[in-house]
Amino acid sequence: MGNTLITNYHDVLPIMGARLENQLQFIRMLPKRYNDKFGQDGKKVGDTCYEKLPVRFTGGTGLSISGKIENIVEKEFPIKIEENLHVAYQASDWEYGLTIESFFAKYSYLDSAIRNIAVRADRAMLLKAYLGTPAQYGTYGTAINTADLIAQIKEKAMSMAIPSPFHMIVNEKVEREMWTGLVGQYAPQDKLSANYIKGQMSDGQFGFEKIVSSQNVYKHTSGTMTTVNIDGANQGGDGTITIAALSGTIKKGDILKFAAIYSVNPETKQTTGNLMQVVATADVADSGTEISFSPDLVESGAYQNCTALPATGSAIVIDNSCASGTPIVNLMFNPEAFAFVTVDLPMPKVSSVEESNSITTESGIRISHIKFFDPVERMRVDRFDLAYGANVLPADMGVMALRVVR
Repeated sequence: MGNTLITNYHDVLPIMGARLENQLQFIRMLPKRYNDKFGQDGKKVGDTCYEKLPVRFTGGTGLSISGKIENIVEKEFPIKIEENLHVAYQASDWEYGLTIESFFAKYSYLDSAIRNIAVRADRAMLLKAYLGTPAQYGTYGTAINTADLIAQIKEKAMSMAIPSPFHMIVNEKVEREMWTGLVGQYAPQDKLSANYIKGQMSDGQFGFEKIVSSQNVYKHTSGTMTTVNIDGANQGGDGTITIAALSGTIKKGDILKFAAIYSVNPETKQTTGNLMQVVATADVADSGTEISFSPDLVESGAYQNCTALPATGSAIVIDNSCASGTPIVNLMFNPEAFAFVTVDLPMPKVSSVEESNSITTESGIRISHIKFFDPVERMRVDRFDLAYGANVLPADMGVMALRVVR
């Protein structure tokens, strides 16, 4: 590959795609999906595509299946193609006929262009994940700096029936606390050596396949509400609930708990012993009387996620792990918790366009490039695009991720 002579930009784009993947932190750990029908159907940024969800069954016991034959319900969840990240710049015309190495050495700004897209995509995906994850653990101000504390995160995840494999993304402060806190503790020597030499957590420790750090991990500022009573029984099936006039505020992204209602294992439907948690999907002002949240409460059937619907007068409380300060919201997750979908954009067919190419990277990310000539400035213009949508797997499929507060 290194001695390949470049004859057009299609020779360069696969290398750009590989370098894009290397710059990603969070998205690199997720399954990537490329929807090849989106552009063909004439859709554009702002439209929605759909991904299929696994089919769920209730199941039964005993020899007879009389009255227990279930319908196959195939569900889809929407992913809005909500953003197109791009970098465009003017430059003098490229020299083709160079090798890959000499081409990238001469035009080193290409790496900066692709890094810009990668970092912004990662941050946007982390925001979607943090605001959509309806479960939380940890305490603001408590360092995660011992093997036992790291193991407690996995223990909590397992108690909530989050399936393996487990991954974790933390901010740089938390990563430092982790690997320095493990110095001197018993662990495989090669892992501790790698932690010390690289200054980061190596793969395959404490039941986590990967623990990586990113400056894009968000911090959360909670609302001021502590508790409020529900006004009306059997609500929540549509992701909203009427409450008595709120004293204080609720912020989008706040984790809320229902008194005496517990989450259930998505397969066995048995209680996990953890109070049902949901995430607020919109701000609620002081004296507000309705909360919007995710996921919807489902008390029975194949997609059951809680033991009951709330009674009138029962309490909703805000998770107190974010009750003061601005905690770091790290994420522990199964990679299938989040969907990241890239699509094609229509390619222009005008005389000023010299080249237009799209490629799918090895992991499934679609990127495109357009090269055209600006006659006004007598300059070549290059444009790179990444059109994507992202969403969190609906929690009626089971909790797949956990916010870990620091």
